[in-house]
Amino acid sequence: MTHLGIARLKSATGAVAIALTLSACGSSQSPDHTSPTEAKSADPLAGTAERPFSSGATPLTAQKLKQRLLAASDLGPAYKAVPQAGEKDDNDGLGPCKREFARYGIKDPKELDLAAEVKLGFALEVGDGRSVLQESLSTDTPKKLAAVYKIFFDVLSTCGPLEAPAEPGKHGKITIEIEKAPLPTQKLGEEQYAIVSTSSWDSETEVTKTVGVRDGNVGTILTGPPDMVDQNIARAVAKAKVGK
Repeated sequence: MTHLGIARLKSATGAVAIALTLSACGSSQSPDHTSPTEAKSADPLAGTAERPFSSGATPLTAQKLKQRLLAASDLGPAYKAVPQAGEKDDNDGLGPCKREFARYGIKDPKELDLAAEVKLGFALEVGDGRSVLQESLSTDTPKKLAAVYKIFFDVLSTCGPLEAPAEPGKHGKITIEIEKAPLPTQKLGEEQYAIVSTSSWDSETEVTKTVGVRDGNVGTILTGPPDMVDQNIARAVAKAKVGK
């Protein structure tokens, strides 16, 4: 199964993908959610200073993050790991969501940079080799990570529907609709986010779920078929917490 809409949407949002393989779109559903239509401070970290944060304030290295990624064996014998190349930034920086980011005082995608981030995809052993599930781990101080995740998910939940060019051989454009999804029934971290994106092109439709969890100085993002994400998000977060 190819996550065509996810790949195209990441391209559309450009540099702000912050390697979340985020499927690149989201809606904040954390308890402290504030509507993006409300007035926002020019300081993207505003609103987090008074919040209590867990220990582990020092960001991890990329090498340590890599050790916490899922392995193909965690998913089962039918899967293999597939390295994920970084997304190339587009010329518009904040892409089609520039106005929404401006509500948070974000003018340059570098303001959303995190200390380190790693990602990995998983494909079926028998198939075209394309990822069916993508994981991304990010790290920074808890305060910075919380702020960036919130801004990113809040903004992209209001930045749609989006359109992206179809893959070569396809006709027309891909339309991506985004909506909130139920959070995991189990509280996995200090903050949790979940969205479902529906990508449509020609006569085809693809539904993809993204769940994001921040716990301390590590954030976990899992993107793929809804049932597969639901089955593996708790395992991914637990492994990301190892050594905390």
